[in-house]
Amino acid sequence: MHSPVSVPVPVKVLPHGEGLALPAYASEGAAGMDVVSAEDVTIAPGARHAVATGLAVAIPHGFEIQVRPRSGLALKHGVTVLNTAEDERVMSVERILEPEEEEDEAPEGDADEGAPED
Repeated sequence: MHSPVSVPVPVKVLPHGEGLALPAYASEGAAGMDVVSAEDVTIAPGARHAVATGLAVAIPHGFEIQVRPRSGLALKHGVTVLNTAEDERVMSVERILEPEEEEDEAPEGDADEGAPED
């Protein structure tokens, strides 16, 4: 559910993120926004990789961005993320993918996780 309070969050698209979709709600009533990958990457089973988003975000004081896995990818492919909470001290957003069972890919532009679902 979207907050009734509007808080501006400046987002800068970095060179490797040009042409990609900005974070967006995937459906009506979604609690969090989807962020897409700025790189094509194949991650071996059990391996970890920080996947670039191509974004720099100025998180307002007193707020955080939470990174969580998309339930569909987690269920279908065993792809998950290290849950993180980024605050005003962090100016870029990257994600950690952790395939659990089989090799899987996160193609560029693929929305493979979103913000918190409350």
